[in-house]
Amino acid sequence: MISGSLGRTESRSAYEDVACLSTRLSGGSLRAVMDDWGTGTWIAMSVMMAVMLAVILGVAWLFVRPFFRWAETKQTGDPALDELRRRYASGEIDADEFEERRRRLES
Repeated sequence: MISGSLGRTESRSAYEDVACLSTRLSGGSLRAVMDDWGTGTWIAMSVMMAVMLAVILGVAWLFVRPFFRWAETKQTGDPALDELRRRYASGEIDADEFEERRRRLES
């Protein structure tokens, strides 16, 4: 409760009390309090938030990336057979050659 200039009592929130005190201390303008921080501070805070967001996303990507690789590649454990499948998928060899080489590798 703050008593006003006419002797009546006004009810204010804590935020209004702080804003009022800041305004009085700065010489009458709430904008003057905000201007004391300067433009450089806002730019620095924005840059730091962007850097923190990039770090968080980078760490998340490092944890998620192996799961995507596992889902993309179906490996048999035999590098020769995997290479044969890759060449067939890219169109370097036709179906007959693929089947012939696969039979030779699996026997």
